[in-house]
Amino acid sequence: MIAKDSSDKTEKALERLHAIAAGQEDALAFFRALELYVKYALETPLLKGIFDKQIRERNIRYEKIEEIEKAAEEEMRAAKNKIMDIIRTSSIDSSLFERHSTFPKPPYNDLIAELEAYENKEMRRSGFYSDNMQVYLFDIATNLQKMGYGGELKDFHVSQNAYTDYYQRIKGTSGYWFAGNDSGSFIFSKKWPERFEQEIILERERSLKPWGSFELLFQFKSSYDAVLENMSFWEISDEESAFGHAFRAEDIMEIAFMAEDLQHLMGQTRPDSPRKFKGAFSPELDRLSMPTFKAALQIVHNTFLQALENDSAGEQQLTVPRSKTRKDIFIENESLCFGTTKVPIERGQKAMIQLLLANARIERNDTLSNSGKDADIETLQKVGGYRDDSAFRDGLKRLRAKLKKGNFPATIDSIGTGKYQMVIKYQ
Repeated sequence: MIAKDSSDKTEKALERLHAIAAGQEDALAFFRALELYVKYALETPLLKGIFDKQIRERNIRYEKIEEIEKAAEEEMRAAKNKIMDIIRTSSIDSSLFERHSTFPKPPYNDLIAELEAYENKEMRRSGFYSDNMQVYLFDIATNLQKMGYGGELKDFHVSQNAYTDYYQRIKGTSGYWFAGNDSGSFIFSKKWPERFEQEIILERERSLKPWGSFELLFQFKSSYDAVLENMSFWEISDEESAFGHAFRAEDIMEIAFMAEDLQHLMGQTRPDSPRKFKGAFSPELDRLSMPTFKAALQIVHNTFLQALENDSAGEQQLTVPRSKTRKDIFIENESLCFGTTKVPIERGQKAMIQLLLANARIERNDTLSNSGKDADIETLQKVGGYRDDSAFRDGLKRLRAKLKKGNFPATIDSIGTGKYQMVIKYQ
């Protein structure tokens, strides 16, 4: 538990920074003060722990969406393989296929050639794989149905009612009747609608739960840092850039547009800015609305104060039991140990846990001892001996459950897309 004088000192500093930011009327002055507030929060272990917890809550939602998307991808690939078998075995000329939901992307006119280019990453399309695959499969199945191959497509045919229910899960129950195409109602993945349902939950939570405000301030701080590093909109928005890889793809465009707004407020809009494409009646700022950020600041501030109050009252943190002989987490034989607690390590997991431990972020008595570093999913999957992402995520889920059940002072957090870090907080 945090000493009361330390908690009081943190609260007083936080209140002072909040008052300075909240009292600003000039936009640039406000955002400069806001950056100081967020910077203090991220550099103060007690507050950073609260901040990280909120971002983790958000990331859990994204991970659920990614899990469903992966399952939908597998189902659609299986559907694609079956449909391609029909085309190959029947020697069907795909150049005769008409477009219904897709549009030709030069230099590809042939629907199947374009699909193969997309699958082989020779052509880029924005959005989820399952969304893109859905329209390709729809067009191909419609053509095959019209050419008399409906019987071969029976695995994908559903009733009109089933088709309507399926698309209402995706587009909402607005009263519209979602009919199939003239040649039949096809479903290529049962999991696909679940992703849309989870996205609705994510957006609802973003609006109604504190993590939405923490997310906004996190993105803002990242954009502020990018401006200080003199990064352009295009450098930030490049997902393959050194900057972009540390963030979720969902964050990158928000960060890029916020950075553009900051540059504009400073009177330093870059020559290559996308601002030159703005229409005459477009809003001056794309993202940095003072009322929106002031509201977010207040929610974040209230969340911090409530957490500090709970901590002082002893309601938030539990004292973690310590070993009289060993106070750290360590591996002994085939077990992960902390104090007198031992949990068995799964076969092949030892090397992965050793890697996470060696690079863990460590806080002792709420003072940062070692910032550590994250590890990407490919490395963890390889050292852990997992055959694919799904097996890795299942193993990670079990390991997290063991840490929680054993009252270990450690978590394995998602740090950006496909990156993880063990966070250890010793009392």
